[in-house]
Amino acid sequence: MSELFTLDEAAAIAEIEPDTVRTALEKRAVTPSRKVKTGKVVRYRFSEGDVLYLLVVTEFPFPLSKDDKDSLSKV
Repeated sequence: MSELFTLDEAAAIAEIEPDTVRTALEKRAVTPSRKVKTGKVVRYRFSEGDVLYLLVVTEFPFPLSKDDKDSLSKV
């Protein structure tokens, strides 16, 4: 099984702020590989592909539409 990263780890690897990842989750721009419920809190786990997607989307030289982001996430 591949390694899964926490939200903070994924943000650090992608060199972005954790708040940026949280905003992407709220807007459903990114979908984590796994959601783990701990008590009343949901903890997100990101795969290597999820982290790579975050990095590509944030470093893209111009804004992408929702359809473009969805297509990119499938690749």
